[in-house]
Amino acid sequence: MNEQPLHSQLSNLNIDPTIHERIKKLPDLTINEIDLLKTEIESELHKNFSILKEQNLTMESPLVTSDGFPDPNIDVLQIRIVKRNINMLRNDLNNVITTCALKLNRHFGKDKNQNQQESLRKGENFDHIIPFAQIYDVIEGGPIFIAGCLSGDELVLIGNLNAGTYLNLNNISNYILQNENKKVTIRIRRDKKLLDMILIPTRQWNGQGLLGCKLKLL
Repeated sequence: MNEQPLHSQLSNLNIDPTIHERIKKLPDLTINEIDLLKTEIESELHKNFSILKEQNLTMESPLVTSDGFPDPNIDVLQIRIVKRNINMLRNDLNNVITTCALKLNRHFGKDKNQNQQESLRKGENFDHIIPFAQIYDVIEGGPIFIAGCLSGDELVLIGNLNAGTYLNLNNISNYILQNENKKVTIRIRRDKKLLDMILIPTRQWNGQGLLGCKLKLL
């Protein structure tokens, strides 16, 4: 099988150009249009984070060896573009969330959006709002069910693991094992809303495993 030419491979990393066009018109977009744009930006972030995961990298991973040479095990050019994309998309997402909050304030009044504005002032970490796995086959009475999760919920945070730090399902499993019978903060997204919960991974229930559910990466 012939490999794609370099220019073709790199073009696959391009961000949807319509996102940038709509970012420039943010003040003129409706709340529904902004919400759709937010979803598309999150999708682009997922795509770029997935490329990092394929090479077992994070945003903090170095691209050079200890001698200062490009790491031969990494597609350095590709990863530089991916990291640039992620930084640009994070900035775009910041603008989208800020604009949406302002529009909601004007529409509903300041009091109803006080908490959202407070989180913006503190500087939201966007790795903490992007889901990276889906929860399914939740067993009633299991630890994840008791925490409040439902099948179809999307996992955003589990302890210190998020879209920018997890590597694979084994990474998540190991974290769960290390925190057996301990309280773990989790964040899920359900119906476009973020919900924080406390999970206690344990074998002390009538089923198998520490969670009572299955996970699949997004």
